[in-house]
This record gives sequence, C-alpha cells and structure tokens, in this order.
Amino acid sequence: MHLYPASYARRLSGSPARARADLRALLASAKWPGDVDAAVLAVHEALTNAIDHGGGVRHVTAAVEGSVLEVEVCDSGAGFSVGRSSKRPEPLAERGRGLWLISRLADGYDVTTTSAGTCLRLRFLP
Repeated sequence: MHLYPASYARRLSGSPARARADLRALLASAKWPGDVDAAVLAVHEALTNAIDHGGGVRHVTAAVEGSVLEVEVCDSGAGFSVGRSSKRPEPLAERGRGLWLISRLADGYDVTTTSAGTCLRLRFLP
C-alpha cells in the first residue's frame, strides 16, 4: 500500500459487513466527495469474491489521497482473468455479478497476482 496520512488510510476488516462500516467511517472522516454507496458496494463485491473464489481475504486497505479513493483487497487465490464484459448478467443468475458490478461502480481496477496471492485494486473518483 502507498504511504498516506494516517487519518485517511485504514486497514479494513476482511468481513464484508464490518468492512462496509470501516469504509464509510474512513470516507466520512476524509470528507470524500464521491459516491460513497457505490464505493461501499464495489468493495463488498470484491470481498465476497475473495472469500468465495480466492481462498479468503488476506488484507484490505483503503486510502484517500486528494479526491481519489483507492481500495486494495488481497486474497490467497491463484488469480483470475480480468475480462471486462459489457454483457449484463442474467437477472436470475446466482453468480457472475461481482466483477460486472465492480466495473460499473469503480473508475478503474487492476489485478496483481504473485506467489502470495491476488490483489484487486479499485480506484474511485468523485
């Protein structure tokens, strides 16, 4: 993670429910002017994917630098292909919405895989 002022950078819980509260608190303290609900939903989806497909969450960090929010969700998984599909998931499908939602809610994202696992970095602009 980059070095940011301590008041605007936090380690979030690996639990989706607690991470949502942690992120909301960080964004409120930083007075982040972006779409808080969209950022919280995208991070929730990233955490759920890490739990369901990545062998569990290793760590989650969030930081606000200027007006940019960056969140990194790291898991123990072997990685995945970052296909940016414009095709909307079927309404009754039980899977396949996570990255599709993230791609619509975040202003950018990238994936890094190493021998330690996979990290998804999300960027949000106001």
